[in-house]
Amino acid sequence: MGISRRTLLVGAGAGAVAVLLAACTPEPQPTKTPTTAPPSPTPTVTPGAAPQPTAWMRSTWSTDAYSRGAMSYLPAGATPQLRKDLAVPISARVFLAGEATDPDHPGTVPGAIDSGQRAAAQLIAASASGERIAVVGAGAAGAAAARALADAGRTVTVLEARERTGGRIRSVADKAWPIPVQLGAWLSAGDGAGTLGGELAAQGVHRVTFDRPAGWSKDGAAPAVDAGAVRNAVDKAANAPSDVP
Repeated sequence: MGISRRTLLVGAGAGAVAVLLAACTPEPQPTKTPTTAPPSPTPTVTPGAAPQPTAWMRSTWSTDAYSRGAMSYLPAGATPQLRKDLAVPISARVFLAGEATDPDHPGTVPGAIDSGQRAAAQLIAASASGERIAVVGAGAAGAAAARALADAGRTVTVLEARERTGGRIRSVADKAWPIPVQLGAWLSAGDGAGTLGGELAAQGVHRVTFDRPAGWSKDGAAPAVDAGAVRNAVDKAANAPSDVP
Protein backbone atom coordinates (compact mmCIF):
# COMPACT_ATOMS: atom_id res chain seq x y z
CA MET A 1 0.00 0.00 0.00
CA GLY A 2 1.40 3.35 -0.92
CA ILE A 3 1.65 6.34 1.46
CA SER A 4 1.13 9.73 0.02
CA ARG A 5 3.44 12.63 0.76
CA ARG A 6 0.60 14.40 2.61
CA THR A 7 -0.08 11.39 4.85
CA LEU A 8 3.62 11.07 5.71
CA LEU A 9 3.93 14.72 6.71
CA VAL A 10 0.78 14.61 8.83
CA GLY A 11 1.98 11.47 10.61
CA ALA A 12 5.43 12.93 11.18
CA GLY A 13 3.89 16.15 12.54
CA ALA A 14 1.67 14.25 14.97
CA GLY A 15 4.67 12.31 16.25
CA ALA A 16 6.64 15.52 16.77
CA VAL A 17 3.75 17.08 18.68
CA ALA A 18 3.52 13.98 20.91
CA VAL A 19 7.24 14.18 21.68
CA LEU A 20 6.92 17.91 22.40
CA LEU A 21 3.98 17.40 24.76
CA ALA A 22 5.80 14.60 26.52
CA ALA A 23 8.76 16.90 27.02
CA CYS A 24 6.49 19.55 28.55
CA THR A 25 4.97 17.17 31.10
CA PRO A 26 6.01 18.49 34.57
CA GLU A 27 8.36 16.24 36.51
CA PRO A 28 7.82 15.71 40.26
CA GLN A 29 9.91 18.07 42.43
CA PRO A 30 12.40 16.39 44.80
CA THR A 31 11.39 16.28 48.46
CA LYS A 32 13.70 18.14 50.84
CA THR A 33 15.45 16.00 53.42
CA PRO A 34 14.49 17.20 56.94
CA THR A 35 17.45 18.63 58.84
CA THR A 36 15.83 18.43 62.30
CA ALA A 37 14.20 15.53 64.06
CA PRO A 38 10.43 15.67 64.39
CA PRO A 39 9.22 16.80 67.82
CA SER A 40 8.67 14.04 70.33
CA PRO A 41 5.12 13.59 71.50
CA THR A 42 4.33 14.72 75.03
CA PRO A 43 4.36 11.66 77.28
CA THR A 44 1.09 10.71 78.88
CA VAL A 45 1.18 10.40 82.65
CA THR A 46 0.11 6.91 83.59
CA PRO A 47 -2.39 6.80 86.44
CA GLY A 48 -0.70 5.60 89.58
CA ALA A 49 2.71 7.11 88.75
CA ALA A 50 4.67 9.11 91.33
CA PRO A 51 2.82 12.36 92.05
CA GLN A 52 4.43 15.71 91.41
CA PRO A 53 5.77 17.44 94.55
CA THR A 54 3.71 20.32 95.87
CA ALA A 55 6.83 22.25 96.90
CA TRP A 56 10.58 21.82 97.03
CA MET A 57 13.71 23.44 98.42
CA ARG A 58 17.40 22.97 97.66
CA SER A 59 20.66 24.08 99.22
CA THR A 60 23.60 25.80 97.49
CA TRP A 61 26.48 25.35 99.90
CA SER A 62 29.11 25.45 97.16
CA THR A 63 28.24 29.09 96.43
CA ASP A 64 27.73 30.09 100.06
CA ALA A 65 30.24 32.86 100.79
CA TYR A 66 30.65 31.77 104.42
CA SER A 67 30.88 28.00 103.90
CA ARG A 68 32.48 27.42 100.49
CA GLY A 69 31.03 23.93 100.45
CA ALA A 70 28.98 21.50 102.49
CA MET A 71 31.94 19.85 104.25
CA SER A 72 35.72 19.54 104.20
CA TYR A 73 37.52 16.66 102.51
CA LEU A 74 41.08 15.45 102.09
CA PRO A 75 42.56 14.87 98.63
CA ALA A 76 43.89 11.49 97.58
CA GLY A 77 47.08 10.59 99.41
CA ALA A 78 46.45 12.91 102.37
CA THR A 79 46.27 11.69 105.97
CA PRO A 80 44.26 12.79 109.02
CA GLN A 81 47.47 14.40 110.31
CA LEU A 82 46.62 17.40 108.13
CA ARG A 83 43.52 18.00 110.25
CA LYS A 84 45.60 17.86 113.41
CA ASP A 85 48.06 20.34 111.93
CA LEU A 86 45.19 22.68 111.07
CA ALA A 87 44.02 22.60 114.69
CA VAL A 88 47.35 23.80 116.15
CA PRO A 89 46.87 27.17 117.95
CA ILE A 90 48.56 30.26 116.48
CA SER A 91 50.87 32.09 118.91
CA ALA A 92 48.70 30.93 121.83
CA ARG A 93 46.21 33.63 120.80
CA VAL A 94 44.15 32.12 117.99
CA PHE A 95 42.52 28.72 118.56
CA LEU A 96 40.95 26.93 115.63
CA ALA A 97 37.88 24.68 115.61
CA GLY A 98 35.42 23.24 113.11
CA GLU A 99 34.72 19.83 111.61
CA ALA A 100 37.75 20.24 109.32
CA THR A 101 40.05 20.16 112.38
CA ASP A 102 38.59 16.99 113.89
CA PRO A 103 40.50 13.87 112.75
CA ASP A 104 38.02 11.40 114.24
CA HIS A 105 34.66 12.61 112.89
CA PRO A 106 35.28 15.14 110.10
CA GLY A 107 32.35 16.37 108.07
CA THR A 108 29.85 15.82 110.89
CA VAL A 109 28.10 17.95 113.48
CA PRO A 110 29.45 15.81 116.36
CA GLY A 111 32.93 16.37 114.94
CA ALA A 112 32.33 20.13 114.92
CA ILE A 113 31.09 20.03 118.52
CA ASP A 114 34.09 17.98 119.65
CA SER A 115 36.45 20.43 117.96
CA GLY A 116 34.77 23.38 119.67
CA GLN A 117 35.13 21.74 123.06
CA ARG A 118 38.78 20.90 122.32
CA ALA A 119 39.58 24.49 121.31
CA ALA A 120 37.79 25.80 124.40
CA ALA A 121 39.85 23.54 126.66
CA GLN A 122 43.06 24.79 125.04
CA LEU A 123 41.96 28.40 125.44
CA ILE A 124 40.92 27.94 129.06
CA ALA A 125 44.37 26.55 129.84
CA ALA A 126 46.02 29.57 128.18
CA SER A 127 43.81 32.28 129.74
CA ALA A 128 42.62 33.51 133.10
CA SER A 129 39.13 33.85 134.51
CA GLY A 130 37.42 37.05 133.42
CA GLU A 131 39.40 37.51 130.21
CA ARG A 132 37.45 38.65 127.18
CA ILE A 133 37.32 36.18 124.33
CA ALA A 134 35.81 36.52 120.86
CA VAL A 135 34.36 33.44 119.17
CA VAL A 136 34.09 33.89 115.41
CA GLY A 137 31.19 31.90 113.99
CA ALA A 138 27.98 30.71 115.63
CA GLY A 139 27.92 27.26 114.09
CA ALA A 140 28.10 24.02 116.05
CA ALA A 141 31.82 24.42 116.82
CA GLY A 142 31.48 28.06 117.85
CA ALA A 143 28.42 27.40 120.00
CA ALA A 144 30.13 24.51 121.80
CA ALA A 145 33.26 26.58 122.41
CA ALA A 146 31.31 29.60 123.64
CA ARG A 147 29.29 27.48 126.05
CA ALA A 148 32.40 25.84 127.54
CA LEU A 149 34.22 29.17 127.84
CA ALA A 150 31.28 30.89 129.52
CA ASP A 151 30.94 28.01 131.98
CA ALA A 152 34.64 28.46 132.80
CA GLY A 153 34.13 32.10 133.77
CA ARG A 154 35.35 33.75 130.58
CA THR A 155 33.63 36.79 129.08
CA VAL A 156 32.57 35.63 125.62
CA THR A 157 31.38 37.57 122.58
CA VAL A 158 30.16 35.55 119.59
CA LEU A 159 30.53 37.13 116.13
CA GLU A 160 28.42 35.80 113.25
CA ALA A 161 28.37 37.19 109.68
CA ARG A 162 25.13 35.49 108.72
CA GLU A 163 21.70 36.73 109.72
CA ARG A 164 21.15 33.49 111.62
CA THR A 165 23.00 31.07 113.87
CA GLY A 166 23.77 27.42 113.20
CA GLY A 167 26.39 27.65 110.47
CA ARG A 168 25.86 24.72 108.14
CA ILE A 169 22.96 23.51 110.26
CA ARG A 170 20.08 25.19 108.48
CA SER A 171 16.49 24.57 109.52
CA VAL A 172 13.96 26.38 107.33
CA ALA A 173 10.49 26.96 108.77
CA ASP A 174 7.76 27.41 106.18
CA LYS A 175 3.97 27.31 106.38
CA ALA A 176 3.93 24.84 103.49
CA TRP A 177 5.73 22.23 105.62
CA PRO A 178 4.48 20.70 108.87
CA ILE A 179 8.01 20.61 110.33
CA PRO A 180 11.16 22.65 109.60
CA VAL A 181 13.02 21.51 106.50
CA GLN A 182 16.65 20.54 107.08
CA LEU A 183 18.87 21.93 104.32
CA GLY A 184 22.17 21.54 106.13
CA ALA A 185 24.40 19.02 107.84
CA TRP A 186 23.23 15.85 109.55
CA LEU A 187 22.58 16.45 113.23
CA SER A 188 24.01 13.06 114.23
CA ALA A 189 26.46 10.53 112.85
CA GLY A 190 27.31 6.89 113.37
CA ASP A 191 27.74 5.09 116.67
CA GLY A 192 31.41 6.05 116.74
CA ALA A 193 30.50 9.73 117.06
CA GLY A 194 28.28 9.18 120.08
CA THR A 195 24.53 9.06 120.33
CA LEU A 196 22.34 12.12 120.04
CA GLY A 197 21.15 11.57 123.59
CA GLY A 198 24.71 11.63 124.86
CA GLU A 199 25.44 14.86 123.02
CA LEU A 200 22.32 16.50 124.44
CA ALA A 201 23.25 15.41 127.94
CA ALA A 202 26.77 16.81 127.51
CA GLN A 203 25.26 20.16 126.54
CA GLY A 204 23.00 20.20 129.58
CA VAL A 205 19.77 19.59 127.67
CA HIS A 206 17.11 17.93 129.83
CA ARG A 207 14.97 15.12 128.49
CA VAL A 208 11.38 14.23 129.29
CA THR A 209 10.28 10.60 129.21
CA PHE A 210 6.81 9.83 127.83
CA ASP A 211 4.88 7.02 129.48
CA ARG A 212 3.02 6.28 126.25
CA PRO A 213 3.42 7.02 122.53
CA ALA A 214 2.59 10.62 121.72
CA GLY A 215 1.63 12.11 118.38
CA TRP A 216 1.88 15.69 117.23
CA SER A 217 0.80 17.57 114.13
CA LYS A 218 0.67 21.17 112.97
CA ASP A 219 -2.74 21.44 114.68
CA GLY A 220 -1.43 20.18 118.01
CA ALA A 221 -1.73 16.84 119.79
CA ALA A 222 -2.87 13.93 117.62
CA PRO A 223 -3.29 10.17 118.02
CA ALA A 224 0.00 8.33 117.74
CA VAL A 225 0.57 6.36 114.55
CA ASP A 226 0.86 2.63 115.02
CA ALA A 227 4.41 1.62 114.14
CA GLY A 228 3.32 -1.92 113.32
CA ALA A 229 2.31 -1.05 109.75
CA VAL A 230 5.66 0.59 109.06
CA ARG A 231 7.53 -2.33 110.62
CA ASN A 232 5.62 -4.83 108.50
CA ALA A 233 6.29 -2.82 105.34
CA VAL A 234 10.02 -2.71 106.08
CA ASP A 235 10.14 -6.45 106.75
CA LYS A 236 8.26 -7.18 103.54
CA ALA A 237 10.50 -4.91 101.48
CA ALA A 238 13.64 -6.51 102.94
CA ASN A 239 12.60 -9.90 101.55
CA ALA A 240 11.53 -8.60 98.13
CA PRO A 241 13.83 -9.37 95.16
CA SER A 242 13.81 -5.77 93.91
CA ASP A 243 12.03 -2.47 94.20
CA VAL A 244 8.39 -2.55 93.16
CA PRO A 245 6.03 0.35 92.43
